[in-house]
Amino acid sequence: MYKRQDSNFGKGIKIKYINNGQSTATQEWNAFLEGLPDPNQDFESGGDIVEVEHPQIGAGKIYYAVGFDQKPILLGGGDASEGDVRTFQGTTGFAQQAYSSLSGCNDSDLNAAISVRNTAEAALSGSNTFPEKISIVNSVRTKRNEINLAIWAYRSQIGKAHDDVDSNNSFMNNLKTSPYANLMNTGVE
Repeated sequence: MYKRQDSNFGKGIKIKYINNGQSTATQEWNAFLEGLPDPNQDFESGGDIVEVEHPQIGAGKIYYAVGFDQKPILLGGGDASEGDVRTFQGTTGFAQQAYSSLSGCNDSDLNAAISVRNTAEAALSGSNTFPEKISIVNSVRTKRNEINLAIWAYRSQIGKAHDDVDSNNSFMNNLKTSPYANLMNTGVE
């Protein structure tokens, strides 16, 4: 039996340039089942029938954490954790220090990498030829898939022909070596 090997990168059905913020997680689906009831749903629960549809995928989103230059501290000067409570009382309460300065860090490498990424993304999205490149790649993939399907069909037929020859040879051998060959040929035992 033939089994598709879809674990290799670059052997997908088609590619598409999108920047919608959907997750980049790998998702599988069977295009031949699109529009039909999802066979993996629990039909006994009595819920609505869920149809197989194209998975929502995208380029994801990039998040940059907001940085702070101070951290909250406890009365003794130790780092405060989430949920810690510190009470300031009386006139001297406000004179106590509530925050401590954090050491600065050099973000120049990060900023340079972000700049390079932004430049590349702008060049890609602004390219007039990029959609044409995607189109030609998709047409090559479609033709490759058609050729692979034909090869699979021919190989299946060759395998079936070999099985038929073996079965036919076995049958003919059984006829020739049967103790009832004379009966079958002449009708007389």
